[in-house]
Amino acid sequence: MKSRLWWGVLGWVIWSLSGCLADGLRATESGLVESRLLMRGTVDISGDGRLLGWSIPHFETASKAVREEVEQAIAGWRFKPLPGDIKKGRWFMALWLAGPKAGSEPRPAGLAGVSFSRIGLADIFQSGQAGPSFAYPHRMIRDQVEGRVKVLVEIGPTGRVLHADAVQVNLFRQAATFEMRRWRRLFARAAVDGLRHYRFASLLQVGQADSEKVLLVVPVDFFLDRDGAARASQECQKPYGIWLSYIPGPMAKPAWVPAALINEMGVAIEPDVPRVIDLRVRLLDPPRGLAGMDFPDG
Repeated sequence: MKSRLWWGVLGWVIWSLSGCLADGLRATESGLVESRLLMRGTVDISGDGRLLGWSIPHFETASKAVREEVEQAIAGWRFKPLPGDIKKGRWFMALWLAGPKAGSEPRPAGLAGVSFSRIGLADIFQSGQAGPSFAYPHRMIRDQVEGRVKVLVEIGPTGRVLHADAVQVNLFRQAATFEMRRWRRLFARAAVDGLRHYRFASLLQVGQADSEKVLLVVPVDFFLDRDGAARASQECQKPYGIWLSYIPGPMAKPAWVPAALINEMGVAIEPDVPRVIDLRVRLLDPPRGLAGMDFPDG
């Protein structure tokens, strides 16, 4: 009897370990690592949706392959007509390029994301007030794990946070699937907790007095310095204009977001840059892959 019990326990242990090993192999073999290059600038748009001009600071310092990819993408842009009686305007632009595929030429694989906003994130944070504070999860410091959480925030007229949810957690370290899920949960909780209790500027202060609410995408970075010090901030710490590789997390669909806006907002959420979502400015014919975002259930 004891012998059977011993073999039963041993079998259960082997089965459990094989499951963990399979999870680890799935994470390793899935090829999920992505590379992105962020570029920021402005676009001038006419009332009927024509592109009047664009500018990206330090664009001339980018590689020839990157410049050609950006110029080719922007050349075909045409926007939906601007709402109301707006004859023309200037919007902030965030543009992501996809990294080259393994074994291919060292040039971008195309446009991965683009969004436009009329208000900069600096305008929505209280002037002269300390920004949100975030607690770097102790387990993540111990395990030397870094990550970036994209938090979707809805603020009311007075600047109070009405809703806040993590819509994606990207990691800069690969591990078994179950371990990465745990890391994502811890990072998401820390990012949301830090923003939920922060008071933003009122909509009157940022020229949005006629709005009932404003939607923000706030990337929260959790990075470790070379000396091991942990830093958590809503300011993007990774250098601008540098290829960044990470393991993307699944997109989460906040229950409070109207279903009709999910596809439109998916495009705006894609770039990892802090900004106010402005759905008034949209490409008439988005590049393939930017027409919407897949929000899996669960």
